[in-house]
Amino acid sequence: MFRKRIPLFYVLTVTVVSCGISAGAVWVGRNNKTNEATKDATIQQEEQKCAYNTQQLGGYHYIRPVYQAEKECEPSYMLSIKASIDNYVQAMKNNGLSTASVCLRNLQNTDWMTYNDGERYHPGSMFKIVTMMTLFRTAATEPGFLNTTLTLPVNCPKPPVQTFNTENIKPGGTYKVKELIRNMVVHSDNYATMLLHDVTNQDIFKKTFSDLGLTPPDVHATDYTLSSSEFSRFIGALYDGRYLSLPASETAIALLCESQFQQGFRRFLPPNVVIAHKFGEAGKPGRQELHETAIVYLNEKPYLLTVMTKGSNSQMLADVLAQISKIVYDNMTVPTTQTHT
Repeated sequence: MFRKRIPLFYVLTVTVVSCGISAGAVWVGRNNKTNEATKDATIQQEEQKCAYNTQQLGGYHYIRPVYQAEKECEPSYMLSIKASIDNYVQAMKNNGLSTASVCLRNLQNTDWMTYNDGERYHPGSMFKIVTMMTLFRTAATEPGFLNTTLTLPVNCPKPPVQTFNTENIKPGGTYKVKELIRNMVVHSDNYATMLLHDVTNQDIFKKTFSDLGLTPPDVHATDYTLSSSEFSRFIGALYDGRYLSLPASETAIALLCESQFQQGFRRFLPPNVVIAHKFGEAGKPGRQELHETAIVYLNEKPYLLTVMTKGSNSQMLADVLAQISKIVYDNMTVPTTQTHT
């Protein structure tokens, strides 16, 4: 008897027929083939019953809009991906990797898996996604907001230094809010982010967290952490189009598709695969964190992937992001038979 513990017990019973000693070899062989054929047919014809877990938007008095619904159990093909990731992570611990966590969601059918999701991390520049969402929400109620101009002072203080950075706005330059948003997301520009801080409504910023079921951060705190599955809610909310307006969600994802960070998820993917992604750094020399969250548009089977890592140096952690992305992509391109546990 093979029993899977899920909200409703679903039991698949396989009966083995005993045979006489003289004909044992013949009957056991035939019976094994019959059992395998029956099992294969059952797997192909029936997706095992699994309850759904729903997540709802907060911030309302009388309604609770559902922004995400996913099965409570992980399918077998996801468990196979998890095992491959674990083998790689354990091997990389000899090369300076301290820990890694993964959240993977098949956006075609809500299948998912998490790896080491109890670990928490400082998201770093991935918070720029939340800033973008906040600014687009402000724009929805303030016509002309995105065309507001801001000037970066010539003697502005220097923002935190990033290992991975492609382009910054120039001190003394004047830019529209929508131009600053683009530089913040596409180039992870800390100067643009610093300038946008002056027009970012902190109440809306914090409400974005509470709306998605997360504890809002203290804007003055430096030790706010999230798990890989928790941070996945932000880019997932953009993809679902249920948090911002549909045009704003489309614009936000389009900007993420322009991201210039090439050292992580993008590195081993085919050039024709579209990926909407944002990375984040945190830590200090010798104790680095590097993360990435993305929607990968794999033909008609898009998936959400968030990987968060800690280790001795950022370059090695970028290798980890790239390799885990490749493991997931290679497995997601293979046709799978889905069973849930």
